[in-house]
Amino acid sequence: MQIYHNPKCSNSLRALAQIQSHGIEPEIIEYLQSSLEVDQLQKVVEKLALPVIGIVRTRESVWVEQFHGNKYSDEELLAILVEHPVLLQRPIVVTNTQAVIARPPEKVLQIL
Repeated sequence: MQIYHNPKCSNSLRALAQIQSHGIEPEIIEYLQSSLEVDQLQKVVEKLALPVIGIVRTRESVWVEQFHGNKYSDEELLAILVEHPVLLQRPIVVTNTQAVIARPPEKVLQIL
């Protein structure tokens, strides 16, 4: 199990605590500190069964100031996320077969 985690986000911290309370120590991916890759994000999107735009935080100032109002292909959106990881929805919890955007954090229970 992996969690795309931002330790400054209360939802991310609560989702991590939910996972750990079930005796699971997930691989923590601090995506703001490490580099995201297009292939990695594509696999997450497939497990979420969402369009790529579904994992983009479209209310972040970076999106509003630089990207809002334009249409992007999935490939372009993935490249934007790699370049601007702050735009990735959080937290995202991933297993071998599925994933969930754990907001609210209790949504992580769907895949435990």
